[in-house]
Amino acid sequence: MLQSGRHVLLDIEVDGAQQVRAAYPDAITVFILPSEPRVLIERLLKRKSESPSEVLKRVDRAMYELGATGSFDRIVKNDVLDEAVNAVIRIVDEGGGLRRQQGEIQWFADFATGLTEEQQRLYDEVHRT
Repeated sequence: MLQSGRHVLLDIEVDGAQQVRAAYPDAITVFILPSEPRVLIERLLKRKSESPSEVLKRVDRAMYELGATGSFDRIVKNDVLDEAVNAVIRIVDEGGGLRRQQGEIQWFADFATGLTEEQQRLYDEVHRT
């Protein structure tokens, strides 16, 4: 596929992205998440494919994955699917490379704090007696 000159898009988690970067150092990596932690948890709960306890485990994994964002070239907020898709297309068209938007680091720190708070709220809800 790469030899054809076409772009390859992989939807993988952070460990897989690390493997891709090791094999293809020029790969463009994009970390995608909603702009609000509550939205992330709501999306997981709305799927109804996992119990709230299992969602807590997924949130634990999300916290781990947030720690890996520094190794990604870009971060895209996925609140509106078409906008997120267009953002990824722009990143590929621009040629990738590490570029941080103004305020992105603070936004990300706030996201992590908010996710910790949402995780605690869900934990309290699951363990309410």
